[in-house]
Amino acid sequence: MNKTEAIGNLVVIISMFCFLGNVWDWINGLQYPYWAKGIFGLVSFGLWYCGIAYLYFAEKAMRNKKKINHERR
Repeated sequence: MNKTEAIGNLVVIISMFCFLGNVWDWINGLQYPYWAKGIFGLVSFGLWYCGIAYLYFAEKAMRNKKKINHERR
């Protein structure tokens, strides 16, 4: 991984943490019992984790595609 990819991944992770913080604040503002807020918090964390995994595998696929294109030439 070169510096550009590392900086891009860092920016994406920081933005995803900011998104998770906003969602968590919204969940805490809901008028639901604490157990429901806990479930919503777990679901939002799961969605956040799936988003990070998707971005990781998309970046990995793009890097592999570039390598395949260079090998064909």
